[in-house]
Amino acid sequence: MQDCGLPSIRRRREEGPDARTDARHAGARDRPAARRLRTGFERLMRWTLRLGRIFGIRIELHVTFVMFVAWIALSQGVARGSPRADFRRHKRRLPTKEELDGALPRNPAYVSFGAHVIIANTLALRERGVTRDTPSPQGGTVVKDPVTGEPTGELRERAQFLVKRRDSEVDPETLAERIAVELEKCSHRGVTCIHDIVITKEEVQAYQLLARAGRLPVRVHMLIRVIESNFNKHSLFDLGLVHGLGSEWLQIGGIKMSIDGGFTGKNAAFSEPIAGDDDHHEGLIRIKQDELDETVELYHTLGMRICTHAIGDIAMDMILEAYEKALLKRPRQDHRHRVEHMGNWMMTPERIARAQRLGILPIANPPFLFFLGDPMVEMLQRRATEQGFPFRTLWDAGFPLSFGSDSPGYYPVDPLRDLGTAVAHQTLSGQKITAGEELTMLEALRSQTINAAYTGFQEKLLGSIEVGKLADIVVLGDDPFTFAPAQFQELPVDITVAGGKVVHTGAVRSRAGRPAPGATVSCSCSDR
Repeated sequence: MQDCGLPSIRRRREEGPDARTDARHAGARDRPAARRLRTGFERLMRWTLRLGRIFGIRIELHVTFVMFVAWIALSQGVARGSPRADFRRHKRRLPTKEELDGALPRNPAYVSFGAHVIIANTLALRERGVTRDTPSPQGGTVVKDPVTGEPTGELRERAQFLVKRRDSEVDPETLAERIAVELEKCSHRGVTCIHDIVITKEEVQAYQLLARAGRLPVRVHMLIRVIESNFNKHSLFDLGLVHGLGSEWLQIGGIKMSIDGGFTGKNAAFSEPIAGDDDHHEGLIRIKQDELDETVELYHTLGMRICTHAIGDIAMDMILEAYEKALLKRPRQDHRHRVEHMGNWMMTPERIARAQRLGILPIANPPFLFFLGDPMVEMLQRRATEQGFPFRTLWDAGFPLSFGSDSPGYYPVDPLRDLGTAVAHQTLSGQKITAGEELTMLEALRSQTINAAYTGFQEKLLGSIEVGKLADIVVLGDDPFTFAPAQFQELPVDITVAGGKVVHTGAVRSRAGRPAPGATVSCSCSDR
């Protein structure tokens, strides 16, 4: 089973399997006592919030924030919060710079709330020279107080890197061990192939270390970010490298770019304002049309496959425009260029027809429906309730529909959960969105297997059990055609086989879903 769009392995691999610190400090060796304290605080926060939900209590700033800043202190100045914090908290906002200052008056610190926004305290801003005179960079926003003109500490998209470091201070060997842990978790949920964004040479080196040692439990297609990364935009072009270079286990899968901001953080480029946005966030365009056109044409002409993030309708139309210009200048069959997140909403008949004509693959995200669907309805309103996650429409239009996970990071990798979501078509709370857009179980299975293989140019090698194909097989512990789709995150994986080798074995279960008598639980890769 393939997880065809996995852009965030790097979040966990930089942090390590247990820590929640940012990559800026990920290379530091924590003392065991400090690590235990930090893990304890994390568990305490999780259970405090969980109890609050169970008993209907709003656990407010004076409890959670005190624990949160203690967590930051143990994490050496950097911590991670939920990208949905502004929806979950009673005041419906992120913590402020002043609140962070009050808790950590002597330490530079910042909190990442998802991949698209951070809140920095005064010392962190001062340390990196961010003042009232600091302009917002292209594709980012330094939020400033409308009265004083001073930075509020909120930094969006590219402005985050005024404080947050983009480069990794983790050596490839350490990074490889962290990647191995995350890949093992993927294999436990039946994943045999991922497409992963890389932004540093250390990440590429780490993957190569694992591949040379025969330690990759899943196949990896690296999507090289050519804008907003440590690579020169022309690096791959100058070397003449295109997708497919590598082995069956590790290869270049294409290049990656991001046009607008994220749905979380309210930075996506929509033509209509987001409902309830009292701060009037303007959608951020991280790559202007001329640079987008140039980069698409450059790599399209080279023969490279291109994968582009576009959340809002403005961004979707920008990338379709860039693809069309490149295809008119240099027609190319079977390019399989992608638009990441296209297919989540606002797929008008005109957009569908244009994407079909150009041969573009929309990569929708069932986890957005499951985890973000409730706030999405509030933010996008009719764009969600009338046009949200049109899986049936895309399938019937003839697209070889496959899905992206956008995980791990804020929710775990689980293609079975995503498959079930495409069928149940409901949010975590059970809310149904856009009636009639569900897939059948068989269609959803095809989306996560043979269609996902097609998305990676691998349909002749992977995606179905046929003579001559590679032996990537998943054995489930229950029947997916009778198991409740809304509960697929609980559907057990008994065996994962990649390349003919068993990389995961779970408990052998009876048909009732309980472990059979005498069954054992083990993992063939646990001692690697």
